[in-house]
Amino acid sequence: MRTLGVVAISCLMAASALAQVIRSDETLQVTLVEVPVMVTNASGEPVRGLTKANFEIYDQGQKREITNFDMIDFVAIADQPAAAAAAGYGAARRNFMLLFDLGNSDPTSMIRARAAALKFVDEQLLPGDRAAVGTMSPQRGFQLLATFSTDRKLVREAINTLGLPQFHMSGDPLLMTMSDLGGASSTAAGGTGKGAQARQGLSDMTVENLQDISLASQRASDENQRRYVIRQVADFAAMGRMLDRVAGRKEVILLSEGFDPKMLQGRSSAPSSEDTQKENASAESGEIWNVVTDTRYGSTEAQTGLQRMVDALRRSDVVLHADDIKGLRGSIDAREGITSKSNDALYLLTRDTGGQVFRNSNNLAEDFSRMLKAHEVTYVLGFSGVAKTPGKFHNLKVKVVNVPGARLSHRPGYYEPTPVASDLDRFLTAGEIIVNSIPIDTVKVATMATAFPQADGIAEVPVIIQVNGKKLIEDAKGTTALAEFFLYAFDSQELIRDYTYQRVAFDLNKVRDRLSGRGIKYYGTLRLPPGDYTIRTLVRDGPSNGFSSVPLHVPAAGEPSAAIALHDTGEWLMVKGQDRSKGRPYPFQVGDMAIVPSASPVLAPGSYDVAVMTYNIPADNLNVAAHVEDSAGAAQAAPLSLVGRTQPDPTGGVKLLFKFTPPPQLARGDYSLILDLKDKNGANGRRVAMPFRVN
Repeated sequence: MRTLGVVAISCLMAASALAQVIRSDETLQVTLVEVPVMVTNASGEPVRGLTKANFEIYDQGQKREITNFDMIDFVAIADQPAAAAAAGYGAARRNFMLLFDLGNSDPTSMIRARAAALKFVDEQLLPGDRAAVGTMSPQRGFQLLATFSTDRKLVREAINTLGLPQFHMSGDPLLMTMSDLGGASSTAAGGTGKGAQARQGLSDMTVENLQDISLASQRASDENQRRYVIRQVADFAAMGRMLDRVAGRKEVILLSEGFDPKMLQGRSSAPSSEDTQKENASAESGEIWNVVTDTRYGSTEAQTGLQRMVDALRRSDVVLHADDIKGLRGSIDAREGITSKSNDALYLLTRDTGGQVFRNSNNLAEDFSRMLKAHEVTYVLGFSGVAKTPGKFHNLKVKVVNVPGARLSHRPGYYEPTPVASDLDRFLTAGEIIVNSIPIDTVKVATMATAFPQADGIAEVPVIIQVNGKKLIEDAKGTTALAEFFLYAFDSQELIRDYTYQRVAFDLNKVRDRLSGRGIKYYGTLRLPPGDYTIRTLVRDGPSNGFSSVPLHVPAAGEPSAAIALHDTGEWLMVKGQDRSKGRPYPFQVGDMAIVPSASPVLAPGSYDVAVMTYNIPADNLNVAAHVEDSAGAAQAAPLSLVGRTQPDPTGGVKLLFKFTPPPQLARGDYSLILDLKDKNGANGRRVAMPFRVN
């Protein structure tokens, strides 16, 4: 399932448009709007087995026909990794953010919350769920430590360190995985790497740092505390607007003791209140300077900010829950020796977003379980929506029919597509493009990946990325063009197994001609164990993005395999990505010939060098049959001659070099060069294909 147009990054998704209707005065874009709906009974149990006939949906008060319908029972598919991963896409994706309130929480309570959060991640999340981690503090406001990801290692690292710079080590610029280049990432539990050494005594250091953060808030005067609360509410609103770029419903779990609710709603004005009696006496005697209006009646600014926060969260399909990590409360706190503050502020923050408050419990893990119960089943309703005013909000209403006592939870509306505006928007947009494999081609990108098995069982995977340089020049400011290369390997369960990232600046005074010609050819290397992957590439030059995704099979030890690469004779601007291994030999070297692979070959009349890399296929007496197929599957013979080969390496690899001449009668169009490799007995055969185009 794909979230289109309205949930996350729709302004970039040209493929989401189902139709366009052109009028004399305006352009209307018709898109598929997907709305996730959760239905529970009076006891909070999910209601299963409903059909499309049980739902009605209204957009701006107008009833819409439900054209797409699906029910996903996440618990039922929890033991099916592939199904769980597939169901995690689009509008039904389950996203959970653990948000630690460092300024309004006792350090000891925060350590307890951290332990419960780790248990939630390790034991309660399902395989397809995505989790994120953030913090709020007086010094730094809202910080995103780990974006929504299935990489549990990244989430655990963020929870363990709570963003403290001396411990937090994720090198991934999009905060999607802990797979780190250059050895900067932490090692597994019990390891002896830099990450494990750095965390010796982490708990004590974390408590000490949290105490400093907490004291900064506790020592503040009422006015300073009020200013912090107003800023915190504004941070919640900004977070909500930012999370609109993330596909699906976002369940934010605030781990906090809360703040004094009088900062938002004022102090109780009951006649028995000592503070009220003093203020009444001051007013009667004319000492009105002793009556603080904001303290008694609440801050208008804070209340306005609270409403803006609620609007921002609801409109971005963010539900804010709160877990009172103080645990059981009484009127007197034994440690503090004073009347303890209430947790009513947590209700003020969450009640209008559709969230829950969990309080008076010392079992935080049980609170998480109660919250997850309602999210076991999601119904996805799709309808055709019309977009004509960028940024306009559409109110949504969903009704359930013939289900007595049912309670609904769904987003209250959606925004029409708007341009990406902020750095945080671009940050989350990049992650959503990669995670959801969304076809973006503002920047033209082509990718090729080849597996080279190694003696240790882990394959080296060189990846060639070709980028049209003209768009980079168009978007350049001044004489410098910038490009960012994001490269991720996702396994069959949608887990990131490796990645690399590079940011490159080009001096247009020196390379403008080469950029405006063919463009950039980027060469990066991943390391992957045997298995099936998708290699996903995002190239970003600032305002524009280009995405490409290609499948890759990494063979197991002893498994026959082959790959093909055509030598590119074009004039490209070559960029080599950072490499964790020094002195690595060039993998496409065949004898004296260094093949520069083409990720998207465009052939003209003439001959071309083609390299074939084989593994565990006997090279002696190898029969190679070649033909060319067009897009309809029609085949014709292809002239191919062997001109060189290497000796077998320790992994059973042999590289073959051929001369290939495209048939001269090929018309303009798309083709594939097909090679069938077999030994003389017809065994150990493999077929490899190389797509190409004739212009």
